[in-house]
Amino acid sequence: MNLKNIHIGQIIQAKVIEQGVKQQRILNYFDCEEDFLQNMYQQQNIDTGLLLGWCKLLKFDFFRVFVGHLTIYRCMKVNTATEKKPTGVGQFRKNVYSAEIINFVLQQLKDGSTVAEVRAKYNLPKSTVNNWIRKYLKQETKY
Repeated sequence: MNLKNIHIGQIIQAKVIEQGVKQQRILNYFDCEEDFLQNMYQQQNIDTGLLLGWCKLLKFDFFRVFVGHLTIYRCMKVNTATEKKPTGVGQFRKNVYSAEIINFVLQQLKDGSTVAEVRAKYNLPKSTVNNWIRKYLKQETKY
């Protein structure tokens, strides 16, 4: 899955195929025509209400894909100011690391990147990366 350029329509279509959901069930759920459904599969962006409907229908959190993108790519900008600005909306938590993010980072390490390079590129805490290495990479070598 490409977390940098998310094409949510393709992800939804792949999940539908993976779960074997019948097209008639989807059409009844969304109360739409077949061409509208095919159009949704082609869309790179989908309305959040529709995406929530897909989450309920397929019992899969498609919003997690976007959280993964934010977690990996939000820190790639250079931090020029360290002062915090108050916001009226809830704060983004740094400690949201899904399995996809952990696997992505570990794959970077397996492909030859050093821990320091990965930490600097994605602004990850040293202890977090070391814990992932200890927990996930060491398990793979035990078998």
